[in-house]
Amino acid sequence: DREERVREYKEGLRENANRALRAFRLGYMPITWKQLHHGNAYLDRDVYVSVLQKATAAIDKNVTELLLWHENGAGGTTLLRKLLWDLHHENKHPVLLLRDDVSARESLICDAVERLYNAVDLTVVIGADNSHID
Repeated sequence: DREERVREYKEGLRENANRALRAFRLGYMPITWKQLHHGNAYLDRDVYVSVLQKATAAIDKNVTELLLWHENGAGGTTLLRKLLWDLHHENKHPVLLLRDDVSARESLICDAVERLYNAVDLTVVIGADNSHID
């Protein structure tokens, strides 16, 4: 009957949501921009606030590089995405997230960053996640 189908459908949704949450917490899938928008980042608040303050101070002092090292599964990707999200939405900085190997596209990326900086006259914050940058 209809009620039984609705109940099974809702159970399936719950199971899928639980699987996705487990996969996220185990580091198998990064947090999405939509999840960040809805405040669904699972971060240690004290650690995050400290990193945000250091990043903001580095931007204010025109520091060109700030490295965040982490072990796989420790939440580094989530922290980076949350940091980029907040720097863009709260501080209005343009941001760029680089993933994987970007060496083949370095000149395109440099040109895009230069055009973006010239257009808005604000520091462009680049986050590199699992990227090989020389």
